[in-house]
Amino acid sequence: MASDATAGISIIIPSHNRCALLQRVLDALGRQDFAQQSFEVVVVADGCVDDTLEMLASYRPDFLLRVLEADGVGPAEGRNIGAAAAQGQLLIFLDDDVLPEPEFVAAHVEAHQGESENVVIGPYPPYPYASKSLFRLRVRHWWTKHFEEIARPGHRFSYRDLLTGNLSISAELWRSIGGLDAQFRYAREDYELGVRLMRRGVRFAFAPGALGYHHEHLTMSLEGSFRRAFEEGRSDIRMGRKHPHIKIRLKAWQFRMRSRRLQRLADRGLFMAKHRGDGPATLIARLLGPLERRGLRSAYLMLYSALNRYWYLRGVAEELGSFAAWREFTKGLAAPGVKSEITIDLREGVDAAAEVLDTLRPRCARFRYGHRPIGIMLDEPGSERCRGDHIRRLLAEGWGSRLLAAMAADGAILPSGQVRQARLVKAIEAAGAYYGPPRPADMWMEQYAQWRRLDRRMMRAADRASAREPRQGALADHAYPD
Repeated sequence: MASDATAGISIIIPSHNRCALLQRVLDALGRQDFAQQSFEVVVVADGCVDDTLEMLASYRPDFLLRVLEADGVGPAEGRNIGAAAAQGQLLIFLDDDVLPEPEFVAAHVEAHQGESENVVIGPYPPYPYASKSLFRLRVRHWWTKHFEEIARPGHRFSYRDLLTGNLSISAELWRSIGGLDAQFRYAREDYELGVRLMRRGVRFAFAPGALGYHHEHLTMSLEGSFRRAFEEGRSDIRMGRKHPHIKIRLKAWQFRMRSRRLQRLADRGLFMAKHRGDGPATLIARLLGPLERRGLRSAYLMLYSALNRYWYLRGVAEELGSFAAWREFTKGLAAPGVKSEITIDLREGVDAAAEVLDTLRPRCARFRYGHRPIGIMLDEPGSERCRGDHIRRLLAEGWGSRLLAAMAADGAILPSGQVRQARLVKAIEAAGAYYGPPRPADMWMEQYAQWRRLDRRMMRAADRASAREPRQGALADHAYPD
């Protein structure tokens, strides 16, 4: 174990009973395209009863490896312990089931160059692993779409983008912000940190080169997802109490305010039954296997969503204690603000509008073209202030047809020749509706099945049309005379 290294970078890995995976993570760190003497690795063995400690004691890397022991404090406090002992000026947090690629450390370091106060998020999509499990496909879909969204130009970062599985932050900023809140022991500790960083105005950045592959197929299970949902319910209530301004973005608020009457009655019964519904829910979960084997995907997904909702609300009920307390929790909240801080006229050009946003960084902005409204950037609680990239993305994805229609009505884009303004405006609006964002599919299997069904219907329609066509001989009988 190297002991003479002067580490400017500290990689912190909390771990619990994942000896084999942890060793693979350490092996991957030993293959980094970065000087091994320039970083240290701090492993926090949290209540490990497997061979983790023995493996770490005999491990001999080229980088500085430090091992700390904790007594089952949970991942949040484990990261705090590792950060407190770290010697580096830059802290990189890495989960023990995420295997970093060789450019991992270098990409994190590069993303912090020239930035005094920012956090860098690295992608850790699911490791390519063949599986027919609907649960596994659903999990992979979430992770993949999450990082695809963050990577898109003009993404508006929010507290929900901050995940500590692959994250870097300066040690100074970490200490000044207070690290992770240990009351969020098993869930939402990263989201809560994201809320505080957003309120402080810290810049979020995405480093696609800081890639690690998430071996979730080895660490996540169907039963574990329900336990996770329970902890998320508890933690969301705690986060809403600590940061009331983001309540509207929590599922605990959305489930209460957007439920229909029958669903609310069922939720009230859940609060009254408390733990007595856990046994039946566990038994009902056994139906997921038969539904999947029979190819009943829609029924499977409906049942899984219902069970996930049940366990989430069980966590909410455990934390609040009563349905009345839940009702009180959701009182006095309004939708995201639409009262704009500034109004921007796009007749000055998109670049000019983007420059205004980058200079003023408003929470909310209204856009128009002359007297014609184009759209509003809402004040989204827990999200970053408006940037110039945001308006470019909105124009590219949804507002572009509105802007073109306004420009056509204003006579700004009429070509030479006899073209009616009203006809051009109508054509642009129709094109905007046609080329709107497609309905997202839950998974590629479902999308593939939809295309197969469409293909079969088209083939059957073609066969029927072919059967109705008259034979060639019949056509000859009715041929026109010369």
